[in-house]
Amino acid sequence: MCAATAPRPMSRSAASAMLGFLLASVSAVAVEIRVATFNIGAHFPEGGTFFDYSLGDPGTPDHQTVRAILARIDADVVALQEIHSADVQGSPDDLDALAASLGYPHLHVPTVSGVFDTALRVVFLSRFPFITADSIAPPSGAKDMTRRHPVVKVDVTGTNNDPLLVSAHLKAGTLLADRFQRAVEMKRLTGYLTAAGIGNDDNFIVLGDFNPSGINAVFNALPTSGLPSSFVLGPDISYPVSYSTNMLSYFTTPSAVKLDARQLDGSRSTYNTTSPNGPTLDLFLVSPAIAGRPLATEIYNSTLDTSNNSGLPKAGDPLAAGTSATASDHYAVFADLELDSDFPNLQLALTAATVMENAPAGTVAAQVTLPAARTASVTVTLASEDPAAAAPAASTVVIAAGSLTGQVALVTARNFITDGQRSVSLTASATGYDPASAVLEVNDVDGPYGFQNPGETVVENFTGFGGQHVPAPWVTSGGQPWLGSDDGSSAQAGWRVYGSGPGFLTGGAAGALGTLIENRSTVPLTALEVALDAGQWRALANGAADRLQVD
Repeated sequence: MCAATAPRPMSRSAASAMLGFLLASVSAVAVEIRVATFNIGAHFPEGGTFFDYSLGDPGTPDHQTVRAILARIDADVVALQEIHSADVQGSPDDLDALAASLGYPHLHVPTVSGVFDTALRVVFLSRFPFITADSIAPPSGAKDMTRRHPVVKVDVTGTNNDPLLVSAHLKAGTLLADRFQRAVEMKRLTGYLTAAGIGNDDNFIVLGDFNPSGINAVFNALPTSGLPSSFVLGPDISYPVSYSTNMLSYFTTPSAVKLDARQLDGSRSTYNTTSPNGPTLDLFLVSPAIAGRPLATEIYNSTLDTSNNSGLPKAGDPLAAGTSATASDHYAVFADLELDSDFPNLQLALTAATVMENAPAGTVAAQVTLPAARTASVTVTLASEDPAAAAPAASTVVIAAGSLTGQVALVTARNFITDGQRSVSLTASATGYDPASAVLEVNDVDGPYGFQNPGETVVENFTGFGGQHVPAPWVTSGGQPWLGSDDGSSAQAGWRVYGSGPGFLTGGAAGALGTLIENRSTVPLTALEVALDAGQWRALANGAADRLQVD
């Protein structure tokens, strides 16, 4: 594959032809495809007005900036979200005009029947013909999805390993009803792959806007409020229904790998082109077969597109800095993927599916299994998507010659934030193998302190607390900021960590730190003993009248 930083001032296809001799020397069978996903922002405000269309007529700012970004990315297949009904009316319609101007002769625009959103849809544009074109929808008699998921199998020139692509635009929002609908929509998507007999060795690409917001939840019945009045859950969905912010948790057979796309400055933000630190809503989830081959990804941000010498190769010249912000509230995401040169599959399993924050190291371990023993040792790299929540104790495990498995302890850290259950993706990879992923659920321990039995002692030593925020389940008053850790040398007023515990430099203002302690036993408490270790880390010149008071 061409290096991600190779300059390409000419068109991507022309440059590929010029470098054909290099590709041939690397792999005689490697066939590459570039795929992009772009939520083009149907209700993105422009000048304070929310338009009732996503793309608009050729010549309008929305249409022209979307077109400019897609031309610059120059993908072979594009998934677009938030294509409005107004954009697919007329002959030619606005979507047809966009596709024709970019050289995409093949379009798949699913119907909006059987789903709740009849205005916005998800579509595919392709330079390659479709072998099949389908969409994922509720079964007969059910109505439980926001939008259909279009599915296409693309006839890529030069390979028989043609990829299957599925695009999704899941229900947005953080209400219980929103999360329930997203869970149903993901179960439908993964169930389609399973029913189609798609396996880890097949080429599949799942991409789009997944809206993975809110916190994890488990449903044993329909949410009591927030669902559309015409909502009917399909008989193929059984309870409990688990919602996870980690989309990999919905995959069983086949499994999937999430690609770690970044902007050129390293940011993972794909949403809110007017803010530098937005969330990651738009994802690429691919088969282990694709993830095991050379690949490259990028979140396109026109502000950072200043040269043809940075990022993935692109067509034409860099765009004006404000192009992304004018086009949409989402950034486009694209990937260069290889479709051939299959490798054997690693397997990754966890000794437990869930673990508490700050559990002893090794409470859960990651076990890697080779498909067959080797005559030489195999080094497997283990990585965590969120190492602050859970990470392998060692970044590699060596599977000895003649052995099949290797195991690494996992370490979970307490973050002193009440944030519910976190889903952490772990990935195992090794040269010559397709990678494997597993999802660990990390349960929060930062709720109120509680006694389960009379005579019990609850201890808090604040191990691992960094002082950047109030440590849950504590609360503070006084309005002073949290300033991190200090050895007593700083004279700035505020909260911080001194040694291993929280402390306060008053600066003349009082401050209070308090918490809630619950009696969770069946016996009323008649007495409560509270003990603490206190220390003075800084004294004002000529003495001080400050004192520590415990109420």
